[in-house]
Amino acid sequence: MKSKYFTFIFINLFILMSGFYFIYNSSKTNQKVIPVSQIHLTTHVKKIERVFSGEITTSFFSSALNSGLSVEHILTLTESLKYSINFVRGIRHGDKFKVILNNEATKIDTLILQSSNQILIAKTDINGVFHDQNGVNLSNNDTISPLKKHYAVSSHFSNHRTHPILKRIQPHLGTDFKTPIGTPTYAINKGIIITSTFHPLAGNYIVIQHANSIKTRYLHLNNRMVNKGDIVYKGQKIGLTGNTGRTTGPHLHFEYLKDNIPINFEKIQKKSI
Repeated sequence: MKSKYFTFIFINLFILMSGFYFIYNSSKTNQKVIPVSQIHLTTHVKKIERVFSGEITTSFFSSALNSGLSVEHILTLTESLKYSINFVRGIRHGDKFKVILNNEATKIDTLILQSSNQILIAKTDINGVFHDQNGVNLSNNDTISPLKKHYAVSSHFSNHRTHPILKRIQPHLGTDFKTPIGTPTYAINKGIIITSTFHPLAGNYIVIQHANSIKTRYLHLNNRMVNKGDIVYKGQKIGLTGNTGRTTGPHLHFEYLKDNIPINFEKIQKKSI
C-alpha cells in the first residue's frame, strides 16, 4: 500500500516539474534577442583640452592662466621664446593670443599672437624649437637678416667710399641691399623702436634699440609700419623698402651699431652662418 502511495506522489511531482520546465522554456523562446551591434554602452571619456585663447588684459602670464593654460606650459613658452619676444613690455592690452598643445596635451605645438597690425605664428619642430611663419628661429639669440630673401649688395660697408652723388670720399657706415620698392623689412632681433620718422637725406627711417647696447637703422623706406615706443619681436615686419631721401635708386640702407659705433654687418652675418 505504501509503495503505491509513493508511486502516486512521484508521478505527480514528475508531471508538475515537467510543466514548470515547459513554461520556462516557452518564455525563453519568446524573448527578443538584441544584436550586439545594437547594444549601446554609456562611457565617460574625459575631453582633452588642447586650445587655449584669450585677450591680454593685464599681462600675458595672467591672461594665459585665466584661459586655462597651466603654469608649467606658460613658463615653458616664455622661457623658450625669451630671446625673441618681450612678454612683459612687448604684448599690450587688447592683443589676442592662442596656444595649441599637441594631441596628448603634454607639449606646446603653436603660439599665435595677434596685435593691431601684426600676426605672429610660432610653431615648434620635433626638437621643440620655435620658428615663425617665415622660418626664423625664435628660440635662440642669433640676429637675422633684415630681408628674408637674398639681394645683391650695391654698396658695402667702407670708411673710404666715393659717394655716388657728392663724388667725394665719405665713409659708408652701412650695407646697401638692392631691392625692389615694397620689399618687406624685418627687425633683426627683439627691441624697442626709438625712432620712426622722415629725414630729407635718410628718407623714411627706423631705429631699433636692442639688448647689449646694439642699435639697428633702416633707411630709405617706402613705408614705416611701427611707431616710436613700439616693442618688436625678432622677425617682425617693420616696413617696406623704397627710394625716399637722397638716393640713386631703390634700396635698403642698413646699419648695425654697438655702443653707437658702426660695425660691418656683413662680417656679423658670416660669423653666424
